[in-house]
Amino acid sequence: RIYVTGPSNGGMMTMRLMCDRSERIAGAAPLIANLPVNLEPVCHPIRAIPVMVINGRNDGLVPWDGGVVADNEERGSVLSTEETMEFWRRVNGCSDQTGRQDLANLEQDDESTITRVSWQACNAATELLQVNGGGHRVPGDDIPFGSRLIDALLGNQNEDVQAAEEIWKFFSRSTEIH
Repeated sequence: RIYVTGPSNGGMMTMRLMCDRSERIAGAAPLIANLPVNLEPVCHPIRAIPVMVINGRNDGLVPWDGGVVADNEERGSVLSTEETMEFWRRVNGCSDQTGRQDLANLEQDDESTITRVSWQACNAATELLQVNGGGHRVPGDDIPFGSRLIDALLGNQNEDVQAAEEIWKFFSRSTEIH
């Protein structure tokens, strides 16, 4: 059983693996990444894959609303987070119905909150952790290189959850881990 995750370019690579090797992937969690525009027309997974996406609404590098990555056309363009989730919702055979849950705002100083969006009646679990006010950062605390400069370059980092723990919980409840 292979589980795949990665942030930013690694998140886009995670989606590439979901497209090209769905038969080998037990679950995926792309972070601060949207589906690349040039990957969408050639992405044809042969089965549903549990997927959790974690994206910041104020990401200045991989735009929530889609478009050019890092304001540099050479880096390519991505779909919006909404279009990315719609794509994986179709792959996973989900209904249009969603469940929404605002997670506890445990760290008020990080100027961000998280909303969990999960689609219903799917052939594989499909979830988004929407980081409201979050930038191009993986949620979690105790980051040794956190500074005002990093915050200025990448935006707010949510500290209400640990991304790795959320991903593991998602994989544990959405796939058969023995």
